[in-house]
Amino acid sequence: MENPNDQDLLNIGQEMIENYKDRLPNENLDATIENVVENQDHQLEFFSVLNSNLVSYAEFYENFILANRPCLLETTADMYDWEAVQNWCIKSDTEANSEAVDDSKKQHCSLEVINVEYLSLQFGSCSVSVTNCDNILQNYEESKCEMMSLSDYLHYLLDYRSKRYPASMPCLYLKDWHLMRQIEENLVESIIPYKIPKYFASDWLNETSKEQGDDFRFIYIGPKGSWTPFHSDVYGSYSWSANVIGIKKWFLYPPGKEERFRRSGNMFKFDFQNPGVENFDYYEVIQKKGQVIFVPSGWYHIVWNLEDTISINHNWMNAANVGYIWSNLKKALIEVKKELEDLKDLIDFREICQNLLKANHGMDYTIFIKILSTVFENRRNGLSYTSSYHFTSNHKKFDIMILKNLFNEMKHDEEVRELLSGSECQVLHEAWSKFENLSNNL
Repeated sequence: MENPNDQDLLNIGQEMIENYKDRLPNENLDATIENVVENQDHQLEFFSVLNSNLVSYAEFYENFILANRPCLLETTADMYDWEAVQNWCIKSDTEANSEAVDDSKKQHCSLEVINVEYLSLQFGSCSVSVTNCDNILQNYEESKCEMMSLSDYLHYLLDYRSKRYPASMPCLYLKDWHLMRQIEENLVESIIPYKIPKYFASDWLNETSKEQGDDFRFIYIGPKGSWTPFHSDVYGSYSWSANVIGIKKWFLYPPGKEERFRRSGNMFKFDFQNPGVENFDYYEVIQKKGQVIFVPSGWYHIVWNLEDTISINHNWMNAANVGYIWSNLKKALIEVKKELEDLKDLIDFREICQNLLKANHGMDYTIFIKILSTVFENRRNGLSYTSSYHFTSNHKKFDIMILKNLFNEMKHDEEVRELLSGSECQVLHEAWSKFENLSNNL
């Protein structure tokens, strides 16, 4: 018997299952949000700020995840219990951090600062990647990351803040710190610093991190003035970002609205002087401490830290956007084939293309099929990504149905068929056989 509480946590409605019985959600994302991108003068929908105590998992899944709509979640009661919230920031004796923000933002400022002493003691020896935001401004592309110890970075951060963020010092942003993976691999001794918000618990990317040899759970630490350039998230995934401390400013562009910044191919140059018209071309969102933002698939964004900020960030996918992930993977392969056209007569051309696809896109067909077959098996066995939440029968049924629909599409895909017939990659064949057996034995 299912726990009544589970119905509220990870349940979806029967109507949703009926709606997607023979198709994939969000496979063609532009068509899904046609009403937004079709008319350049059309005003965007009202941006939602949600009280999570009043929105069920099923409502969020249908109205935001499936609808591919962004939103901001107010602080939840669970978040106050996070180790990160309790110990990674501390009350400040001065208003130095707040004074560093311009007057228009002071109403958002807190008197908390990053707890450098605690973080250094707990994680100081961890190796972290740091990028120089000044180089991004000069070259308009993400500069190469440098590795340093967390203790060295925090020492820099203290010095930078105490000197009031001078232009003579570099603005260094710590990005993509895989702290959770380090904890799970016993490289760091720590209690789990946070709990995944319930709305994002159906997470196929991180559920299959062992199969991929990678995870998509990150800690970001940046001083006031640090920023992330214009981009959409890896593979076309969703993302969520929770502010442990600090304030972020987001510009969010629906799919199609990014075209104003396209220069060539996949190269974009954000126009700071003419970003578009707010609420027509983009949303401007101020995210404060304790708030969590949901960024849907295909939404380009640029983000600034208005204060010293720590955020927890996940990229993720599930049944609602796996069709879009698959569509992006196919498009990425087409680009790779164009790039390697001179080699098309080689016997192992398809495998060469898959290798470059993995290098350029981060994922090849083998990895994608392994993700699908692993999630399929987990749902058949009643397993979810995190033990904190449990899927109801409807949710498991929905996931399995979408996986079955995707299998039926993929088995007729010319590239998949030719790759399977010509490849000697044992891992690929094993993953496909597993996926095929699961689909055929329903």
